[in-house]
Amino acid sequence: MQLLRVFQDYPSDRLFVLGPKPPKNCRLLGCSYKTLPFGIHRWRNTRFHRLAMSAVLTLPWLRPGSLMIWKKLGSFKPDVVFTVMDNVSHFVTAFEFAKKHRLPLITMTMDEPDSFEKIYPAFITIQQNKIRDVYKYAEKNLCVSRQMTRHIAHKYDCETETFYFGPPDGMKLRPAAESSRLKKSGVLTLGYAGGLTYGYRGAIQNIAKALAGSSVQIRIYSRDKPDWDLGGNLEYAGCFPHEELWCKVKDECDASLLVYDFFHPESRLYRTHFPTKLSEYTWLGMPMVMVGPDYATGIIWGLEHPQGALVGTDPELAGLKDKLEELASCPDKRVTMAQAVGELSGLEFDPIRIRANFMQLVSTKKLKAST
Repeated sequence: MQLLRVFQDYPSDRLFVLGPKPPKNCRLLGCSYKTLPFGIHRWRNTRFHRLAMSAVLTLPWLRPGSLMIWKKLGSFKPDVVFTVMDNVSHFVTAFEFAKKHRLPLITMTMDEPDSFEKIYPAFITIQQNKIRDVYKYAEKNLCVSRQMTRHIAHKYDCETETFYFGPPDGMKLRPAAESSRLKKSGVLTLGYAGGLTYGYRGAIQNIAKALAGSSVQIRIYSRDKPDWDLGGNLEYAGCFPHEELWCKVKDECDASLLVYDFFHPESRLYRTHFPTKLSEYTWLGMPMVMVGPDYATGIIWGLEHPQGALVGTDPELAGLKDKLEELASCPDKRVTMAQAVGELSGLEFDPIRIRANFMQLVSTKKLKAST
């Protein structure tokens, strides 16, 4: 989704996508897409996952070779190879192709590169060395947050730089003055938009329990329909494309809600990622409410911008109900926060400026000439 946004104005005849088969009905760019087959990946979602991923890591012939890639490309002659550092088998394939043909490589790290393909402990050193080789060879290593930039640079001894993604084009700020009136009389409605995986389900449930009996309600917009009893202060609004979603949130809610699970076992994800919805939340022009551990990147952003965000970092959620009820009873504070959020949207998450910056980063004029 994020790459779709930054590449949307890129000349379609200068872009070629190789990778997994795109899901049905997903939005695509106007360029060519070709599926790059990894036969062993059919075992990814089975009990043989570690065996399959260990094999594709250590046995090169299980990965698509250079000849197959050239056949897929046809008459397309790449100047640069761009890869996302998520599945090791994919980005190692991209690296090997780029290195063999002396092409510049650009990497984009959104999550830690060893997060998604689990292998046997005996092969971890091989895996980490391959990841290091990719980063070392790359002309540019872009990272999704400051925290990820520092982490990857330190762990793999490579040069990195931060690139924040932005929201879709066309989002419009809600007038700050609209925050003076609650959408439901006497009730502060918090809008949560996003999935219910990675601990978000449990986090929302815990917050709802802590807010029981208060004048605060949580409204969930998600493709993941809640499978539990919502109770009196939780509502499921449904799933909508972003063109409709953000208009509904602005029409039906008083503030946005960003959450993390305080006790999620994969806490390292929280320490380095950057929440996609944060940039979109700022473009709502509404007060922001954030609840989660103080090491999570989204929470750190909120603590750095207290003028627009009400942040709770106590695992016991102590005081959260009082803070939100105070926000519910203080229209001037809501308006002031909404104004601050509106200013931050243009300063930090202007989609046009972000896309222009991305175009500069991937410009071949600023990369080493291929030989």
